[in-house]
Amino acid sequence: MLPYTELTEGDLFALFKPSGQTQAPKLRAAMKSLKLARVAGSGFAPLGVVILAERKKDRIENEFVNHASAIEDPIAAFDIAKLTRQILEECVYPSGFTQGSPDYTIWGKANESEKSYCVTLITRIESMLHAPELACVFRPGGKASLKAQIDEFIGSSKSNVLRVSLKYLPFAHNSREIVANAAARYLLSLARSGRFKGAPLLVVLDEAHQFLDKELGDENTRYPLDAFELIAKEGRKFAMNICIATQRPRDIPDGVLSQMGTLIVHRLINDKDREVVERASGDIDRSAAAFLPTLGPGQAVIVGVDFAVPLSVQISAPDQKPDSRGPDYQEWWGRDTEEASGQAELGALET
Repeated sequence: MLPYTELTEGDLFALFKPSGQTQAPKLRAAMKSLKLARVAGSGFAPLGVVILAERKKDRIENEFVNHASAIEDPIAAFDIAKLTRQILEECVYPSGFTQGSPDYTIWGKANESEKSYCVTLITRIESMLHAPELACVFRPGGKASLKAQIDEFIGSSKSNVLRVSLKYLPFAHNSREIVANAAARYLLSLARSGRFKGAPLLVVLDEAHQFLDKELGDENTRYPLDAFELIAKEGRKFAMNICIATQRPRDIPDGVLSQMGTLIVHRLINDKDREVVERASGDIDRSAAAFLPTLGPGQAVIVGVDFAVPLSVQISAPDQKPDSRGPDYQEWWGRDTEEASGQAELGALET
């Protein structure tokens, strides 16, 4: 599955991390201008960018009004390769001069000071746009987006499971969290529109602690990654449920855990993890929780609204077992010891 989705302006803000009082407004303005350049056509923006310097404001403002619906759409539908060029085009003085007097009907000349403030942002964007590990996001070529894959899956009666893998996305720049949140936000928008009333949807989120209770940005540009939390809190009324899997229950927000009707609890050693499970499931008492550190592979305790008492179960091993084995430390460390001993003997002979 392709780890690619149509991002929003907020997603790009989270990725590019504009700083200061200049970079964030210029980035926001540049994205809107590129949207306008796309819908207004080559007659208005022949180079694919909106040039402001010393141009009449009324024509540009009229175009923004005429294409307001497309420009206000949160999806970042524009040529991202031109983003840094458009940021520079936004760095102009708010008014020009006509016959030596201020003229507020036109934009002024290029503001070199603002350009200098945006240099770090432009460098960061260019670096990310050309990074090989982010090619699946910014240069997907002719590959279908994740949004298109989701639409195809929902519209098909032949498939029951859609598996989305993020293994090709790097951990850097929070790209995994941002793309996963974008996919969840799209599913939530479909649910709110009533798409799943006739065919309820279950979203399974593995390694949930990596995607919940996250917030990117700073005090000026906060971007909460809250799509999965919103699914947990309001998805049921829209026929969409969520199943979360994690090895760190203490990192899951209480507001999400409280929405889980059933918990399947495997071996837990950490005291804080057990305390979280006890709070989230009122049916489990301390005597039952005391057994959690002693559970073996495949053993679990099921608690929830449909179980009068905690139920101990043995989960069958899958037919296709995952490769979850760790390294054989005794073999490799023993081999290193033997090699080091041999090198020491050889060194002694050479001496």
